[in-house]
Amino acid sequence: MDEYFVYSVDGVVITGFEPFFPGDRDGSDPDRLLGHMRDLGMPLDGEADTRTSAALAIALAARATGVTLTSTHYAEEPIVGSID
Repeated sequence: MDEYFVYSVDGVVITGFEPFFPGDRDGSDPDRLLGHMRDLGMPLDGEADTRTSAALAIALAARATGVTLTSTHYAEEPIVGSID
């Protein structure tokens, strides 16, 4: 597994999946982001997503958190942490 999307709260994985297979989710509430995933057109029927999976995962993260990244952010070294 090279890529994995994780939406967590207080260290608990709420929704997680491989971006190429968004229909195969896990976590304590794997369907929490389902509405956003449908709005983004992610395939949820088990078929692999042949589009740019990272772009869709970033769009989903923006919808889930309200934080939008720009191309300037991609040029920088990533900073990883948690927020309240």
